[in-house]
Amino acid sequence: MQGITMKALYEVLQNAHDVEFIYDGTTYVIQPELDEDGTFLVIWDCTQDAPNCIAKKKIRDQNTIDPQNIDAVLSEKCFDGKSFMEIEKDVKVTIIY
Repeated sequence: MQGITMKALYEVLQNAHDVEFIYDGTTYVIQPELDEDGTFLVIWDCTQDAPNCIAKKKIRDQNTIDPQNIDAVLSEKCFDGKSFMEIEKDVKVTIIY
């Protein structure tokens, strides 16, 4: 991964920050999100006209995210049948909010 280490990525996500990254020419965002059904950690594909949620895991708290929840989202096979863990070496983190 370019721009951040995996350990730092977990720390950033545990503290409920948004992470924007590029993989294979597409921009994505990992972020906590609150909606009428609860609080979730999600991955969005941001390059389409309307952003598309490609992975979603319910979490207990929007402000502190358990590493197990991060593991679950990053293990979703939502990148053409591959997980974030499988594509990690080809990811470039561009912005941390």
